[in-house]
This record gives sequence, C-alpha cells and structure tokens, in this order.
Amino acid sequence: MRFLFNPVMIFLGLSVPAFAGTTPDLVLQTRLSEESLSWLINKTRVILNDTHLPDGLAGTVKFSTPTEFTLENLSTDERYQKFMSMFAGLFHIDTTAAKLQLVIPEISYKIDTIYAKPLDLGVKDPILNLKAQAMLSGVYVELPKGLTVNLILPDQRTKEPKAFLTATIDAISILIPPSAPPVVFDVNFQTIRDREFTFKLVDSNFDQLPIYVRANQDKFVLTDTEKHSTLSADSIHVAPITLELGSDLTRTFEFETFKPVLQANFHKLIASILGLLGDSIKESLGKTILTSVFSSKIQSGLEASTADLYALYNTSHFSQPDSSQLSLEIDGTLCTGKNFKDFHEECVKHEDPIEPVRAIEDADHQGGLDEIKLNLAAGKEDVAVSVSEEYLNRLLKTTIDAGLWDENMKKNHLGIGPRGAFIILKEKTKTPELFMDVLYTGEGGALESIIVSPRHPLRFPLRISAGLNFIEKNGIPYLVIKTDKVLSDQEEIIDGIPEYGLPSHLIFALKKKIARLILEQAQGIEGQTALEMDLPMFKDVGLEHSTYEVSPHGRINLYFKSDGIKF
Repeated sequence: MRFLFNPVMIFLGLSVPAFAGTTPDLVLQTRLSEESLSWLINKTRVILNDTHLPDGLAGTVKFSTPTEFTLENLSTDERYQKFMSMFAGLFHIDTTAAKLQLVIPEISYKIDTIYAKPLDLGVKDPILNLKAQAMLSGVYVELPKGLTVNLILPDQRTKEPKAFLTATIDAISILIPPSAPPVVFDVNFQTIRDREFTFKLVDSNFDQLPIYVRANQDKFVLTDTEKHSTLSADSIHVAPITLELGSDLTRTFEFETFKPVLQANFHKLIASILGLLGDSIKESLGKTILTSVFSSKIQSGLEASTADLYALYNTSHFSQPDSSQLSLEIDGTLCTGKNFKDFHEECVKHEDPIEPVRAIEDADHQGGLDEIKLNLAAGKEDVAVSVSEEYLNRLLKTTIDAGLWDENMKKNHLGIGPRGAFIILKEKTKTPELFMDVLYTGEGGALESIIVSPRHPLRFPLRISAGLNFIEKNGIPYLVIKTDKVLSDQEEIIDGIPEYGLPSHLIFALKKKIARLILEQAQGIEGQTALEMDLPMFKDVGLEHSTYEVSPHGRINLYFKSDGIKF
C-alpha cells in the first residue's frame, strides 16, 4: 500500500472586511504609530478597491464669478510704480486701492499622482475621522479659453469699482512637472459606515499655494497653448483705452507698459489661479485624495472568485480595543466555483453547512482578541494579522468540495472522508495540528480487492504537525502550510480520534499490521506542501519577515514591525 501526500494548490485572492461577529475571521490590528497606521490604511485601501487603485485626477471646472486680489505686494516693483504713477497722472485717479480682477471661463486640470499621508485617525464606530496630508505631483493646468485681467479702480464720479484697463491672454498651459517638489496641503475627512462607506470632506487647506508658487516658480512651465511657445509679454494683449474729450473728439491711449508688469508678476497670477482651482475642486479633489485610503463610495462587501472558489468578504466594523490601537474586523463567505457559476451570490445557500470541529466559548474568542491587544501594547511588534481556526477550516472544506484534492489523492488510491481536513489551534505552539479523515481504496490487486475497494475503503485518521510560512512569487505573497511530522501513533490509527469525530474502520484481524504499515508509509507525508494560497491583499507588506504563533484561543497570529513594511 503506497501513501503519498502531494501538494494541493489553492489560489484564492483574499480581500476584505465584514461585520464583526463573535469571532471575526480576520483581524487587522495596529498600534497607532505613523508607520503602522499608514500600513493599515494603505492595505485597507487596496482591499476595498480590489487592488485597483486609480491614481491622479482630471476634469474641467467652469467659473461664473470673477476673483479679485489686491496689489500691495507689487508696491516695491519699480515697473509697477512707474506704470501706476503714469496712469494716475493721466486719469487723475487715486490708485492706492487698485485690484486685479481675474475672469477665467474654465480651467482644465490633470494631476498625475496623489498621495495621502495619515496624520491622525479617530474611531468611534460607525464614524471614522481622518486627517491626512495630501501631496500632488505632476500637475497640468490649462485655461482653454484664456484669461482676462482687469485693473479695477474706483470710478472718480460714482466711487464704484470699475475696470479701467483690460488685458487678455489666449489659451495658456501651466505645468508643475513631477521633478518639482509636490504641492502639499492638509485634508480632513469624516467617514461613515452603514452598509456602504460614505465620505464627507470636513476641511482642506490650500492656503500654502501662493507660497508654494513663489518658492517654485522657476520649475513651472508656462506655455502659450496655441503657439506652443513659452508664455511671454507678447502673449498678453492689452486693449487700448478710448476717452471722449468732447462730443466729436476722442483720444486713444495704448498701455503696452502694462504687459511687462503682468509678465514679471505672472507667478502671482498663477498662485491665484491655482488657489481658485483648488477652492473650486476641493470636494472632488479631496475625495480622490481619499482613494489613497479608501474609495469615495464603496460597498462594504467585496467578492473575489477563481474557477474553483468564490469568496465574499464584508467589513464595516472599526474599533479601538485600546486607546493606542486600531482594529479592523473581517468575516468571509466561501463557495465552490461551480456553485457560484450556477447560483451567483446566492451560492452560499447551496453549500453544505459545515459543523464546527469543536466548540470555542465566547470567553475564548475574547481571549484571542485580548491577546492581540496585549502583544501590540508590549511594543515589540507594530502590526498584527490574525486568522481564526473556523475560517481556515471553512477554507479547507471548500477546497475539498471544489475537488482540488481529488487528483492527487486518487493518484495514490486515497480519498477524503466525511470529516474532511481541519486544523486545531488550542495550544501555544509554532506547529498547528492538521487532522485528516483518510480513505484508502486499494491499488486494485486481486487479493487486496477482496477486502478493500472503492465501495469498502479502509478509513483512519491522521494527525500531522504543520508549519506555516510566507513566500513571495512574482511580487505576490503566498501562505504555505507544510506538513512537519506525523503525530498519530498506532493506537490512534486503530481507535480513531473520537474527540473530533474521526473514526477508524480497519480490517479487525489485520488492524495492527495495517496501522503499522500506514505509519511506515505516512513518513512520505512529512515535508510536503498541504496548502498554498496567494494573498494579493498583503502585497508589499513584508509578511515573509513576520513572526507567527498559534494562539491557544483558536487563532493564528502574525506579527511584524513597521520597519519591515514596504510603502
């Protein structure tokens, strides 16, 4: 009788969250340090966006109201002083209250990269308050219909503001290249969870834009869009002013000297334009920035499927188990690929129910969560990823139901009995125990077929210690469970393991000989891959650098330091 256990390959893209029950299937928990909090938010973003993160932002904003700003910061400009002195002398107007009025029909914009760095996070489920610092890089702004600049002065007669001079600029382009320092500002959001996550922009700060423009104006690229040439004074058209000196007498004044004044101070206009754009798009810009953390509006459930397996993960429970920690709890639903193909989201109703392998009391469940909290509070690790025994066993059952074990088992005349395969996590150890309900159908020999056949297989349990590791393939982390040592002895093969419902059906007269032979052949199991599962949700996390332990409370806990996390 040959007994070999070949690898079972399971490919399932784990995704996220679910409403926390008594025992969440998956827990992501972190100390509220800047690095580890950034990790949790970044990984949650990837999970909720199904690993597809849209970068950048593009759109067009239309304006109906002009914007004005004072010119006191030009008062030391010699050209400005000369121009205003001439203008005041010619028209006998007090120019101390002069303003520039910008008339911009519309602005088109495209931002290559948006990155949000969390600064502060407060949780009071179902509300999460997030403050972040946003950075924009590779900003392209176009005024496709150009720009009008009016010199606004009080009318001498009516004292009302009046445009005494008008300059126009055809379509212009403004580029802040990625090589320039990013535009940085703060943003504040409130996130509310109710089946869907919805986000409200509380505040955003664009006050630093004028300072940014002045500091980086030499890195800006200003272009006359139509002429494809650098913007210069020649791109500015100043309308002459015509005065009526009498009923039939007029005089026209050209003010070409206004061009170099505008051109020399164009960075101030750019600062105003960007500020105007920022104030106008801050709601949409803010929400897009938040896609670096979450998406602007997403279902709190996410599905992932392959040809063999379907998984639905739901989340909507944030909590703070400790004032210095944040926890995200996750539950999942699993179906075979066939049931999903036939019944879609209703497939779970057509899955055979799985009975818990053992009863885990609520106090034990809570003990598992408390253990995570205490370990993080000790400060040795920054982030924890915890997976429940129940979830691992549901996953194993679904892979068996999906037929992923059949080929390798049948090749060796083996099958999986009704109790399947499961893991028990009740001792604090590095090697969790994998239990299998094994059927041996025989190799088909004439003598053997008399006592063993597919209709009358031998049945016995195997208990194996299993090691858990993480590897990386093509940038994707994989969870690998390998068999370590066969723990079953001859008595266990003969008597079964009644505690977990694993019986033994051997030929009575030969049971000791068969049990001994099983244990001899079972040595080939040791060191084999039992399960390999890809975890794209943890890409770039550095799980291969993590440490793990089996909790006596029915969980496997992984811990790692934030300095092992990739961003």
